[in-house]
Amino acid sequence: MLKDIKQKISKLYHEYPRTFWIVIVITFIDRLGGSLFFSFCKIILEEHNLCDQRLLVARSASLN
Repeated sequence: MLKDIKQKISKLYHEYPRTFWIVIVITFIDRLGGSLFFSFCKIILEEHNLCDQRLLVARSASLN
């Protein structure tokens, strides 16, 4: 069973060019980093009372 999964993943990987997978990985890292960055900023801004809570909720919702 594990061998079949490995073969399917390998087949899928080889169906697309390497450039495609690089773009996929970079996009994933970019989205993950953006989510973490804005979450961190939200915490800092809330601790220092530097912005309105409604703006933070609207910004968080627009990311999804």
